[in-house]
Order: sequence, then C-alpha cells, then structure tokens
Amino acid sequence: MPARVSELNVRLVGDAAGQEFDAIRTALERDVAGAALDFYQDLPACLAADGTRPPDLVVMLQNHPDEYVTGDVAALMSRFPLARLICCYDAWCDSDGRTRSIWPLAARTPIWNALGRIERELTLVLGQVRDRPLPLTASRAEIFEAEYLPPRRLEPAQGLIGVVSRDHAWQKTFELLLAAAGQNVAVNVTSGDSRGVRLLLWDADPWCEDQAMSLRHMRSRYPHADIAACVGFPRRDLADELRALGVARVVCKLAPISEIVRQLSAGAAAS
Repeated sequence: MPARVSELNVRLVGDAAGQEFDAIRTALERDVAGAALDFYQDLPACLAADGTRPPDLVVMLQNHPDEYVTGDVAALMSRFPLARLICCYDAWCDSDGRTRSIWPLAARTPIWNALGRIERELTLVLGQVRDRPLPLTASRAEIFEAEYLPPRRLEPAQGLIGVVSRDHAWQKTFELLLAAAGQNVAVNVTSGDSRGVRLLLWDADPWCEDQAMSLRHMRSRYPHADIAACVGFPRRDLADELRALGVARVVCKLAPISEIVRQLSAGAAAS
C-alpha cells in the first residue's frame, strides 16, 4: 500500500474531453499531483499499456451505455485485482445497474457523486482511514450501508447555514441533519434576520419560472451568501442555468447525506 501520494499509480480511462468529466480530471490532477497519473482514451489502450507496476486506482469514465464490453471489463479486474476501481457514469447510464451487469454495482458511481467517491478511495489506498474497503462483490444492501452513512460532526463553518424549501418536511429534515453535523443553522430564513447567513441550501425542485423568481429574490435578500441549489436530477443544462442566476454549487438530493453535509460545510467555510 502506498504511504504517500507521490507513490500512487492512478489511471484515468475514457473520453475526458466532454465538459461533464472536466471536474473529475481537474480534481485528480490536483489531488494526486506528483503521482503517476496516466490517461487512456479507451479500455483496450489501458489494458495494452506497459507499466512498471499495476495501478492503485483506476477511474473509468462512462458517457453512454455499452461503451465498454464485458470481456474488457473482466480483463481489467483480472489483470489488476488489487486496484480500487470506480466507474463514473453520466446521466444516460442511470439505469445500467438494473438493465446491464457489465460493471459491478460496487464500482459504479454517478457523476454527481464522483468527486466524493474518488476522495474516499484515495484515503483508503493511502491507508489514511481504517474503513473496510467495499468489495466489488458487495450487495445493494452493503453498498447502501457503506455509502449512506450518518453525517459525521465537522468543524462549524463561519456564519450560519440556512435551508429554504417549499417542502417543509424536507427543510426541517436538512436543518436537523446540518445541526447533527455540528453546523450553525439559521431559522426563519425567508422572513427573519438575514445577517450572519453565509450559505443557503435552496431547494430548486420543481424547476420552473416561479422558482427562478424565488431564486432571484433570495439572491437579492442574501447578496453576500453562497447559494447551493439542491435538485433531484442534476442535469448539466439545469446546473448551468442555476449558476447563471447566481448559484455557487448544485447538490444532488440523492447524494449520501454525509457527502451533502461535507460539500455544504466546505462551501460555507470558503465563503
């Protein structure tokens, strides 16, 4: 097991030219700077490449269903049995886990969860945590247990975090989750005192013109706060539209609660 980042051997496989995967490539170049990081356009090229030693982590980029064939995926797992494997898939591949079995379920992660998953895999490879690695043979129940952990307590972010939603039950749930994670949560965000609020978790569903007007209102009411829009299906076109209206980041409602809390607390600290 590598002891330092400089000892890592990482492979990124797939078409990384599209904007959807820009963040993944950028994050890897940053997080494993100084390590051996190799890029391959497709899986056969990765399998054919000669290397001084096998990779510690293989990150696959999947743009569409059936982009990779079963034989190549099986060869990858056979050739590098000790490597951690992640398949980051785009929205077109959402149903692959139900209709196809090319990739082990434990290896698949949606693009909106990819950065957090890669970060966790790197900490495992470097031995920075003692969590038991999730095996590729894990069941759906085991995957859920590993991914959807309760939010751990984090250092309180500077300023308050507010939650705004038309769904009052959803809003209350996230206020409690943020408080359980050690964050300072604002109350009565829509009608109370706006001073001290540095981050807003704003429910953008269902996206429509009324919601756009509501977002503009919140942007004017909290001009110095970051706004994190929370959506059920974070399509790129929707994310671009939200950012054009002043949203700092887009968070998926289906992401593990611990990952949402991490993103929000990191955003609040940065602001």
